[in-house]
Amino acid sequence: RAGGAETVDAPEYLDIAGPPHDDGPTVALVTVAGAISRGESGGGGGPGLGELTAGSDSVVEALNDAIDDDDVRAILLRIDSGGGSVTASESIRRAVVRAREAGKPVIASMGDMAASGGYWIAMNADRIIAAPGTITGSIGVIAGKVSVGQLSEKLGVRWGTIEEGRNAGMWSLLRPFDDAEMARLSDVADAAYAAFLTQVGAARKLPPDTVRAAAKGRAWTGNQALGLGLVDELGDQETALARARQAIGMAPDAPVTLTPFPEPKSTLEEVMDLASGKGDLVQGLAVLRGLKGLQPWLAGLRPFMEATTPGTRFASPPGGLVPGR
Repeated sequence: RAGGAETVDAPEYLDIAGPPHDDGPTVALVTVAGAISRGESGGGGGPGLGELTAGSDSVVEALNDAIDDDDVRAILLRIDSGGGSVTASESIRRAVVRAREAGKPVIASMGDMAASGGYWIAMNADRIIAAPGTITGSIGVIAGKVSVGQLSEKLGVRWGTIEEGRNAGMWSLLRPFDDAEMARLSDVADAAYAAFLTQVGAARKLPPDTVRAAAKGRAWTGNQALGLGLVDELGDQETALARARQAIGMAPDAPVTLTPFPEPKSTLEEVMDLASGKGDLVQGLAVLRGLKGLQPWLAGLRPFMEATTPGTRFASPPGGLVPGR
């Protein structure tokens, strides 16, 4: 597939890529991937298997655990998100501020995207590292709702409501906003946008005019964001890790132990999830079913899956492994 590219064995690969980060002072790795939402992180596994979400409860808990862990010297916040809930993003941003106040430097490392809420959670880091092609910025706020009242009527489903107070039913999905509610929505969005501008200016030490010039919801590449003062440096996760070392008084290439927070599930926990019909492995099987080269391996799993998932049969037609009833 690589067109005749030269292969290397494991020792050669490690010489090029460097050894695992498993020696020296601890740097916590907290990852924010997917849409930022309130609650627990979840989803993933590919199209049709649920969107990957970064739940603020999960991310804040991971940051707080890193803050409370005496072995953790610094935090590397890896972000790959196009944003999401304002409330959830603010919760994560406050946890970043608490980490810095606790004396634990936070280095933000941007992946493919760290925009809108993804930028909100990064802006208070000690240092922000973006890739040249990272999509970031998008300093703006949008708000709205879906109105399903007419659809409900067509389906013969009717609802009764009891409301007390002006705008009490503002967020009802049964009807669009009226003029008064639309005005209120605009006020709320304007207030959130003003707060976003103020926070960016304070965190990045930028004058209001400069922030406004970079805002209005516009997205920038990492290269452009560097020129606008929204990020500090171009690089990858290894660059960010080098800055984390420097933040705690170490050489940029000194050995460190990079520890994920929260701790990844053990093999036993993954197997238990598989046995109970939950978890990433179950979602992964649905993706793998179309890969013909893996059919013999998947076929070997069929008896285990049938034994641990009551009422479910797994057939292996030529197209791949598919669940059936």
